[in-house]
Amino acid sequence: MKMTTEEIEAAVKNGDITALTLDTSTFERKSFALEKGLLRRLSQFKDSEFKLVLSEIVVREVRAHLREKATDAEQSLRRSAADMAKYWNWPTGKVDAFLNQATEGMNGIDVSDERINKFISDCGAIVLDTSSFVSIGDVLNKYFDHTPPFSTNVKKKNEFPDAIALCSIEGWSQANNTRTLVISADKDWMSYSQESVYLICIEDLADGIAAFQGQLSLQIAQRISQGIIAGELPFLHDSIKDAISENSDAFEVLVECDSQFQCEEEGYDIDVESVEISSENGDAGVEPVEFDGDIIVLRILVNAILDITVYFSFAKWDGFDREYTSMGNGSATSTEDVPVEVLVAFNIENPNELEVVEIEVLPTTISVEFYELEPDWMQEPGDFD
Repeated sequence: MKMTTEEIEAAVKNGDITALTLDTSTFERKSFALEKGLLRRLSQFKDSEFKLVLSEIVVREVRAHLREKATDAEQSLRRSAADMAKYWNWPTGKVDAFLNQATEGMNGIDVSDERINKFISDCGAIVLDTSSFVSIGDVLNKYFDHTPPFSTNVKKKNEFPDAIALCSIEGWSQANNTRTLVISADKDWMSYSQESVYLICIEDLADGIAAFQGQLSLQIAQRISQGIIAGELPFLHDSIKDAISENSDAFEVLVECDSQFQCEEEGYDIDVESVEISSENGDAGVEPVEFDGDIIVLRILVNAILDITVYFSFAKWDGFDREYTSMGNGSATSTEDVPVEVLVAFNIENPNELEVVEIEVLPTTISVEFYELEPDWMQEPGDFD
C-alpha cells in the first residue's frame, strides 16, 4: 500500500499502523551501529503501544554481517599486533596480553551475538519465527508467477530470503489486524509493499521514527525548523560545526588514487571549513526521532564543506631485485561538499531558551579521487638528496 507522509502520520495516530520493521539494507546503511544514532533510538519502542517487528531472516542476516566484520577486524588487529611485536621488539607474551586486554577475551562471533541480542532486548523487538507466518506454497507461487519480490529479468540470490521475510511480516500484520511501516530502499521490498494491504514502505529511517512521535513533537520540530530558517538559532551552526570537527571518526573516507608509482593510503585528516543547515522550500530538514517531555531529539540535515587531506606512500617495482622500492611519501587535499546527518538533543523545559544537550554525528561515507599523484620530493626535486 502506498501512503503520503501525512497519511502515514494519520494512520499512526488512529491506530491503523502500530508496528515498524527494517530490512537488512537499512541496518547496513546505518553501518550496523546498533548502539548509536537512529538505530539506538529504536529502544523507545520497548514497552510502548507501538512495536518493532523484525523478520527472523533480517536478524540472521544482520548477525552474519556483524560476525564477518568483527572477525575481520579481530584478524586485522592480530596482524597489526604481530607487526608491532616484530618491529617494536616487544617481549615474549606482550602480544597475547595486548590482545586479551583489547578483546577482553572474547572473539568476533561472541561479541556480534551479544550486540544483536542486546539490541533486540533493548528495543523490545518481536522476532518473527518464519514457520509461524510463512507458507512455502505461497512463496513458491510468487516465485513461479514472478510477483514481487521475485523479478523476471534480474537474478538476485537474496530473493528467496526477501520473500520469506516479507511474507512473515505481512502474515504477522494480518494476524494482529494492523499495518506495519516498512523501512527499506530495496526496490523489491517497495514493490511487494505497494501491492500489500498490510505493508507501507518508505526509504528513510528517520522519517519512519518521526511518524510515531506524536503531534506535539512534530509541532516542536516545526517550530525549531522555522527558527533555523529565520536565523534565530545562530548558536546551533557553531555547535554542529564543533561536533563534526570533534567526531571525524564518524566519517569513512574511500580513496582512489592514480600515480606512475604504486600508491597506498596511509591515513587522512579532516578539517571542517563551514556548515550549512539544509533548507528547501521553507523546510530545514528537521525530523523528531525521540521525545520524552523535556528532551527532544531531532535529526537535522547539514551540508559540510570538508578539507580532506590524505597521506600516501609510494613504491616502484625493482625488476632486478624483484621487490618494491620505496619512493617516499606525499599528501593531497580535496575539498568536498558532504551531506551529513546529525542528531541534536534539545532541552525544551524552557521553550524560550533552547539548550543543546548533545549532538551525535551519524556515520557518513565519503569518496575522494586523486590523479597524477607524486611523492613530495618530486614537487621540489632540487631538495631531494
